[in-house]
Amino acid sequence: GGGGENDEDNNEESSGGSWQLFCILCAVPCIISTILGIILVPESPRWLLTKGRHEEALAILRQAAEGNGLNSMMVFPPGTYLLSNETED
Repeated sequence: GGGGENDEDNNEESSGGSWQLFCILCAVPCIISTILGIILVPESPRWLLTKGRHEEALAILRQAAEGNGLNSMMVFPPGTYLLSNETED
């Protein structure tokens, strides 16, 4: 009788790692996209404005205009100054 129980325990142990591998493999795309997001996605222009970083916000908006096929210098001509209407409480 004891041999059958041993076989079951061995089967559970040998397949027990498969769910762990599955979880790790499912986490890989999330980890990769998080790293790429941190590296490639620029700060929000709105956030930059609230921090007083107007030139950086304008540069990001110009990049977005170019990415949308627009002439960024026509959309945001030289001398453009962005204002923030955010107030800190």
